[in-house]
Amino acid sequence: MEIGKKMFWGWGLGVLLCCGACTGLNTPPSTPEAAEKNAPAATQSPSKEAALAPAKESAPAAGEATPAAQPSAGPGLELYENEAFTMEIPQGWEVAAAGRGLYHVVRVYDPREPLKQIFTLLQAEGLLHNQMAKTAWHEAAQDDPQMSLLAEAPVLDPPSVGNFYQIFPQYVHYISAQEPSYTGFFFPRFEGLKIVANQPLQLNRPEKVLDSRLLQATFSQEGRIGEGLFSAAIVDFGEVPMVMEIDKRPRKVDGGYYLAYDIAAITAPQGQLGEWIETMSSSLHSLRYSDKFLQSLAPDSEKEEASAPAVIDHADVISQAMLKFWKSKPQAASPKGEATQEKAPKTEAQ
Repeated sequence: MEIGKKMFWGWGLGVLLCCGACTGLNTPPSTPEAAEKNAPAATQSPSKEAALAPAKESAPAAGEATPAAQPSAGPGLELYENEAFTMEIPQGWEVAAAGRGLYHVVRVYDPREPLKQIFTLLQAEGLLHNQMAKTAWHEAAQDDPQMSLLAEAPVLDPPSVGNFYQIFPQYVHYISAQEPSYTGFFFPRFEGLKIVANQPLQLNRPEKVLDSRLLQATFSQEGRIGEGLFSAAIVDFGEVPMVMEIDKRPRKVDGGYYLAYDIAAITAPQGQLGEWIETMSSSLHSLRYSDKFLQSLAPDSEKEEASAPAVIDHADVISQAMLKFWKSKPQAASPKGEATQEKAPKTEAQ
């Protein structure tokens, strides 16, 4: 197996693929114990890793003092903050966060009803161009186990937002095994996703975007039906030239992959999203990454430095687009499920 000369930034590491050798690739731990040992420690507050380490935290109590520089939370919301970001979340909800750099992920959810959740992931990487690329990486891994990094990656063909969410369960399975900083984090999988409606999403990204879209869809989570709004933008990382044997002859194949940015979801039990859309979109709209977090992106790679401006207005643009998209759809587009047991608190319009 030969791999053409190509530089790519896999999980924040510069990797030079040349002549079948792979240098500097960070092989994931082989056991859960090793993964936990290598994961960033949540108690290391002075470090970059501590700010981005996996965490499951309750929101501050409503009566706690808030620094004067921080804005007050909107109606029905309370302020949550850590070293990486601040966010106004629905009262009584919990926050889980994990991942480093552009792989940072946040899930805000109601512990009494986990289908009520706000999910945001800045970037997903390693979405292979086609099945041939997957086969090529599998063969490469036979000669060099370090090549296994992409051998188990999911295929995104065609490269659309709808298809990205169709394979999202595969991506979660893949990345959870590969990325130690996700240890202990619960990813929603949005299984059996069925798209009800969609529309283009206008984002100010530095890269050429293949597809950027909002979806309205139903899905299942732990055997229950939910509905939600979903966003993502698909970008092509580019070709990774490889050579593999086909019919006993060497053939050039493309081992490249796509990336997905601006991944966000607002969900609720089926039939209840309309009652929570304004509260949850207001919460997502309030997400602000700290200067420390934004500064932490630059040292990893030029790609992350270029994407930092997009991170700043990531939540603003998506939350506003989601709310506008929902209000433009007929109420009949959201089938009514079981009777609602709890009303969402009213929030002021953004």
